[in-house]
Amino acid sequence: MDQIASILSFLLIPFCLTDPRKNHWQCIQPYDSALNIIGLFSIWIIRIQVAIIYYHASLGKLSVPEWVNGTAIYYWFNHSVFWNANQYFNIHEQTIK
Repeated sequence: MDQIASILSFLLIPFCLTDPRKNHWQCIQPYDSALNIIGLFSIWIIRIQVAIIYYHASLGKLSVPEWVNGTAIYYWFNHSVFWNANQYFNIHEQTIK
């Protein structure tokens, strides 16, 4: 996880250095320049990197029987830290009435 954060931080450097704004509250007009291409390229590399990470995680889950047959999802949704299904059903029942 630390390696991913350091790689993504490193890939944000070209984008931050090529942004002409002093802060993100300023609006700028789109412009065509080599700096803009470098910044956008670094964002696309980050998107590809994150897509590869999620793809690798999904393939890893396919080899575990609990993920394939759905019991891991059941326990995930019923765990109080992540999601309580009873709260969802109570809210859903109240909106139907």
